[in-house]
Amino acid sequence: MASPALKLRIRQRPEVHVGQLVTQGQMLSRPEDRRLACHISPIHGRIEGLIERPDKGYDLLIEPMSETAPTQLEVKAPPAKKIEAWIKQLRHLGPWGMGDGYVGLIVQLEAALLMSPKELICVAADSFAPYPIQSSLATSFGQEMAEGTRLLANLLGLAQPTILTGPGRASFREIRRHAASRSIRVRQAEGKYPVANWSLVSRYQTQTRRLIQRGANPLEAGVVLINGWTAIRLARWFASDKVDMVRPLGLAWPEADAKMQVHWVMPGQRVFDLHPRLAAEQRSPYTKLIFGDPLRGRLEATLDDQGRLLDPVAPDNEFLLSLVEHPLPEPQLPCIACGWCSEVCPTSLQPVQLYRQCQSHPDDVRLYESLAWCIDCGLCSHVCPSAIPLAQTFRESVSHLLELSLQS
Repeated sequence: MASPALKLRIRQRPEVHVGQLVTQGQMLSRPEDRRLACHISPIHGRIEGLIERPDKGYDLLIEPMSETAPTQLEVKAPPAKKIEAWIKQLRHLGPWGMGDGYVGLIVQLEAALLMSPKELICVAADSFAPYPIQSSLATSFGQEMAEGTRLLANLLGLAQPTILTGPGRASFREIRRHAASRSIRVRQAEGKYPVANWSLVSRYQTQTRRLIQRGANPLEAGVVLINGWTAIRLARWFASDKVDMVRPLGLAWPEADAKMQVHWVMPGQRVFDLHPRLAAEQRSPYTKLIFGDPLRGRLEATLDDQGRLLDPVAPDNEFLLSLVEHPLPEPQLPCIACGWCSEVCPTSLQPVQLYRQCQSHPDDVRLYESLAWCIDCGLCSHVCPSAIPLAQTFRESVSHLLELSLQS
């Protein structure tokens, strides 16, 4: 049986066409902005389809030429202390650390050409403690995580970078065992949600103690932020001149006693291939499949050119796939002024006040000045006894206001 087509989601218009044969590592798009990475084909294959998405992105379907695909791409690592060489190489290796520090690793390195960072923090802690994907990586690949962090610190001219682990003892001990010989500071985060959010890491773990606005570059607060997998991938690249094309993806089940499973996937791979239960649960009215943790995760719904729903695929910027219960929605009630949403907000916003402004002045671009401090954790909606869609409204408003700003 032929392997299913690999679906790649890209932002820039592809430079390939339907029917074209592509090789592993071939460039599929070439962004004009040097701060952005191109997309490359992770496999040898044939372009089977090209679907333009409503959000101005594209889904590229690649039919594999064989049933198996190499999991690494042979690419010589750049000189260890040349930032420009790193940027050039990373731009030609597809999306790299897209979620690092909100803006990605490449954008942070671009900024480092203009301003010297004071700190580097590798975040090996988990935003959602019950699903410890980053902690699992720290426990299993502690040596590579420490080595990759040291490589990046040397590039940035930093004497003592930091690795932030979760509250678990196993990951902390493993990282500390390899960090001392590399002059890396190890800190242990508290097990609170969402402790590993980039803005909160900057607020509580750096010298400047500054929150980072959504989408802002961490270099504005003097810090470079990466996740554990980015560090591991760097270490492997420099050790072997081979870049990993697969990435870890945690699979979390709704049962309280079920353990998270970690799969190694090719971004774009159908997630239904990971476990036979997923396809059946996706059709069930009682469960839903989301990318991310149960509070901030998002559904994926992509239609083809004939209006048919495409199967969800592994993303290139998320490490967790959660199957969660899908309870019947509660009817929205008037706000009872309990103050719970303000009490749980990690960035000290007034969620219900912001909600009212979003409802009454949806096109007021000044709203973004406040919404940019929302870290999209979902806690306000989670605790609201009136079932007011606070976080959902903020997400929609941010997208709407950004669209308005681009049009002006």
